[in-house]
Amino acid sequence: SAILVGALGWTLFFSPAFSLHAESAMIEIHGDGVTEAMVGEVLAAYDGVQLTRLRTSTLETRLTESGGIAEATVDRAWPHSLVVVVTAREPVAAVPSEGGFQLYDVEGVLLNVVAEAPEGLPVISTEIDDDTPVTIGAILSVLGQMPGELLSEITTISATSEQTITFTLADGATVK
Repeated sequence: SAILVGALGWTLFFSPAFSLHAESAMIEIHGDGVTEAMVGEVLAAYDGVQLTRLRTSTLETRLTESGGIAEATVDRAWPHSLVVVVTAREPVAAVPSEGGFQLYDVEGVLLNVVAEAPEGLPVISTEIDDDTPVTIGAILSVLGQMPGELLSEITTISATSEQTITFTLADGATVK
């Protein structure tokens, strides 16, 4: 019985019988800005690890830390695969910078740099100085608390400090 238990333990935890084949993972992506290649790159680091020894919570954390992913769910698909569902972070504002526009989500995470601000995304204009990160953080905090229908009406945002934020709506109205 000891040999049987030892063989079963070795088969489950150390043999290639239940090892991950990262390229066979089923990946589902919700939103824009995240590709299967980005997710596959994180999974590749775990290729060959036995599914019984693989912590799905660790993979979920690694995926959300890789940038552009707001939420990730990882489940085992026996005997060699995973089911990965990720939700991309959505940009809520564009900030002019060298080389184009930086896109930020509501949590202030820099998502991407693009040549032109996407249509329908408000552009933040502020003086660039030492307080710029604080000012942008305040603007993104306010944007994160707005209802979606109002957020979609904002065309430009300007601020001289974190306490003086001005929004211009699509109909030309200004909100301070």
